[in-house]
Amino acid sequence: MELNERPVGDTGQAVIVELSGPVGRDSGAAGVLLTRLKGLIAHGYKTILLNVAQVTYKDSLKEIPLRGSPPPPLPLLYRSGGEPRR
Repeated sequence: MELNERPVGDTGQAVIVELSGPVGRDSGAAGVLLTRLKGLIAHGYKTILLNVAQVTYKDSLKEIPLRGSPPPPLPLLYRSGGEPRR
């Protein structure tokens, strides 16, 4: 799995995270993704869009938030003033 971040807008509070390649059970992708999301929230991003259009394979992992699921670090998001949207 590859992750690329792209800040958008002029407020510095929004970022697009583009995921690409296979996202499998044995790849450690869930931990990498959650760490990256927590870091973005800690840096003050209030809007995080996960673009999964280039994901070529997704294992049936419940811990990877893809396609309409809210990201797991919700308490941190709420504490920093953000809110999830679907």
